[in-house]
Amino acid sequence: MNQPRRPKGFLASKEGLEKLQTKKREKRFTYENIRKEAKVTLDQVKRLFNPKWGYKIGSEAIELIAAVLDLQPEEIIGVEVWNSSASDTELETAQINWREVCTAMLESQQEAARLRRKATEQGFEINVYVPLGLVERKQQQRRQLNEQRDRENVYELTQEVIVKTYEHDAFLQEVITQQPSENNKHIAIIGEPGAGKTTLLSTIAFFIKDKTQDLPICISLANLQGRTIEEYLLKQWLTEAMRLVKSDVVVTPEIEHQLLACFGKERVWLLLDGVDEMGENSPAEALAKLNRELTASLTQARVVLTCRLNVWDAQVNNTLTGFDTYKTQEFKLEQIDEFIQQWFERAGDLQKGKTLQAKLKETKHENIRKLVTNPLRLSLLCQAFDLDKQGELPETKAALYQRFTRYFYEWKSKLFPELCNSDNLKDELHCALSKLAFAGINSSAIFRLRRSSAHKEMGERLFKLACDVGWLNLVDRLAETDEEVYAFFHPNFQEYFAALKVDYWHEFLNHVPHNPAQGTYRIFEPQWRQPILLWLGRNDIQKEHKDCFLNHLIEFNDQYGILDFYSSQAHKLAESGLNEFPESSLNEEILDIIDEDGTPIYARRFDTIPQWVVYLGEPVDFRESYYKIYQWLDNNLVEEISKDLDFNWERDFSGELKVKFISNEQYVSEIVKIFGQRDEKWKKFLHKIDCSGLDILDALIQKLSLIHNSIDELLSELINILKTNVNYITGFAVIESLQQILQQENRKEYFSLIVENLSHYVANKHLDPYDFCFRIVKVCAYNLNYIEFYTAWHKHQNKKINLTQHNLPQCLQATTNNDPRLSQNIHLICIDTSKFIDPDNPASKIYTAIFKAGCPKCPDGTPKTMAELQTYWDLLETDKRVVLVFHSGATNNKGEERYSNVFLNAISKFEGKICLISDPIPDYNTLKVFTHSQSVDEILEWLGCS
Repeated sequence: MNQPRRPKGFLASKEGLEKLQTKKREKRFTYENIRKEAKVTLDQVKRLFNPKWGYKIGSEAIELIAAVLDLQPEEIIGVEVWNSSASDTELETAQINWREVCTAMLESQQEAARLRRKATEQGFEINVYVPLGLVERKQQQRRQLNEQRDRENVYELTQEVIVKTYEHDAFLQEVITQQPSENNKHIAIIGEPGAGKTTLLSTIAFFIKDKTQDLPICISLANLQGRTIEEYLLKQWLTEAMRLVKSDVVVTPEIEHQLLACFGKERVWLLLDGVDEMGENSPAEALAKLNRELTASLTQARVVLTCRLNVWDAQVNNTLTGFDTYKTQEFKLEQIDEFIQQWFERAGDLQKGKTLQAKLKETKHENIRKLVTNPLRLSLLCQAFDLDKQGELPETKAALYQRFTRYFYEWKSKLFPELCNSDNLKDELHCALSKLAFAGINSSAIFRLRRSSAHKEMGERLFKLACDVGWLNLVDRLAETDEEVYAFFHPNFQEYFAALKVDYWHEFLNHVPHNPAQGTYRIFEPQWRQPILLWLGRNDIQKEHKDCFLNHLIEFNDQYGILDFYSSQAHKLAESGLNEFPESSLNEEILDIIDEDGTPIYARRFDTIPQWVVYLGEPVDFRESYYKIYQWLDNNLVEEISKDLDFNWERDFSGELKVKFISNEQYVSEIVKIFGQRDEKWKKFLHKIDCSGLDILDALIQKLSLIHNSIDELLSELINILKTNVNYITGFAVIESLQQILQQENRKEYFSLIVENLSHYVANKHLDPYDFCFRIVKVCAYNLNYIEFYTAWHKHQNKKINLTQHNLPQCLQATTNNDPRLSQNIHLICIDTSKFIDPDNPASKIYTAIFKAGCPKCPDGTPKTMAELQTYWDLLETDKRVVLVFHSGATNNKGEERYSNVFLNAISKFEGKICLISDPIPDYNTLKVFTHSQSVDEILEWLGCS
């Protein structure tokens, strides 16, 4: 039987290349234009235009490209070569050995990563092997209201959440090699920066290669750059991998189909590194995109992904399905000792290692001991301590990175003597690196830095120096333009240098309450969390500046009252910041803030991950809602599945489970045990429902006979249903349907539309649909940045209220009351000057207005002169700051204000918050005047600055 033949392989001739380039210029085509028109791969286009590479291209692709450029194949290749016999030019295609391809690519990636992340010339510290403890992680648990937590343990997971802890080898044997569970065949490894997630992923890849017949495919998600995983896999990964095995093989559709066929045989592991580096607009978008990617031709693969903890936990309900979650654990003291011993054994100085072990056990070094429970930071400490002659330890992450940076050049002193001996050149280089690092984190690419961007921020000389010394490394090229892409040798150092760029904290937060578009809100962007914490750990920033920043985080008010979403994020960041800035004067004050019921506010507010397990009583109610939804939508299906599983709601999910948490730990563990047993039966029930094809959204559309011609119309229909006084089950089903639409479509305008329409019900929690509206609006808050959310929330409230309106006092009062911060701190009193009988001396009228507004009575009687009124004003003591606004009242139809010069002269001497609505008053510069062309919002902004 004849072997299948692949297309002829050819290179463009010298004359043919000139013709190609001429046609490309004439048509003003890019490689990408040619690819799209010819319907070939970008790699095939580049190969044809670069015969110097020596990679041949098939005859079919040449014919397609030639047609697009109005050429004949013979003109590109040469008549004789093109028409030569098949025996001279055709290359046989045997069935590809995909294990060989995957292994070659894996080893190439491993070597590239080793070179990129090599921190010193010693070459061994990065490869020290230390077992990693992992924990299978359920949804985050909230604590009891009366449970006190100290600052170090605010985020600590309680034992009820931890199912099992695995050492490194046990994880590989018990999790990777075992058949996956019925529901979850994928694995998510989450952890803080530098926790060893990428190292573990590489270990898993080689374990799969060595211990199984499966195919491990590693993909850095930062390389997607807007492409789907399948597009990247077929158009970039496959081309690069095939070059490593057989450089003259051209990737054809047939080869692409062979690779995809491997996925269908359930032989492939997709190892996806860095969900947090995907460059999407929000964590929710990144997770939703992945969820869509892992379908169709890739659905049979097993997936292991890595993700930073703050990105993974940013969603109310994580949109990725089919994943068991494992969190990297911190080193215990014995593991720290083992790591140090192995490191210094390889360094040839065990005694110094013992000195470091002893120092870390000293009480005064408790902070640094807590800091180095992370593999990267412990490695950095070993390297820095090895060269430090004084033998002192840093106290913060920033100090650790600063010390490592200083020694970075000592390891390279022979290679770069000029740099090592010049502090000025080091400072110049660090300044340029900090500009590049800041610009990168401030972009969608984050850790992937284009050569053009690096050149712009650093200049050619310093960019070349950074590459030579090892701060920057070439990682790949852009698929569209072939431009080089660089990265810092570890993301943590990009974050450190970005922190060095910031002199004042307004780069992180510049809160403009009534016009956020003019402000800065990097505190809510996940990629800025580490630079902010590193900035707080810098010892060259004044303590007062750091305290001021932390104070603004603590006092941040998102103005959404009951939602409190962004405020809680700011508070949580402040709490984390105290670990990096322990000498802060606010350290004790923060935990002293007590709620009405005696609970520390921050112990509650920092535990803000609103996941499924809250109290044992709540999940039962939550599940009961789902059960009733299924019954309402398709009761026959529910009865059939329940009968098949011997499942009975009342029997299996009632009684002793419907109790609240109590302080008795033994009793709680018994409840958890019972709950866990019945949890398996519920899982099976839900799995059967899922497999049955019951779709809540589709079922709801049929149940309520919703007519729609587009997703936009359906979304509006569901929102309108939610605005009515719906019953609990209908409301719950609508919420599930809305979330399903948002997950599938993931469009910013949909999140904004929901917030626009439902903000009124959330702000007024006494209204009937509040509970449902609150749930879905909070989902939207996770998917919109602060400015986007503010704009949507206030869209129907942003009509400009002009200061000439007759109901100005009512408008001012209502707007102030709707602002939680102002309503708590400001007592606004509007005074109608048209009521003044004596315009020169309206003291008694002003006093009467102040007294009627609820202020204390003057002990000396009613002030009769402006001087007596000033004395009363100066001694006035109230819970809120009194603000006087003078206006002309409803009788002023022309919008004009006239004030007596005597009155203006007297009132200008009053201290405090006083303003007048008036035409410009030129001779009284100390008075605050708002003209009729200004708006209420401008008065509110002035009030907020007090």
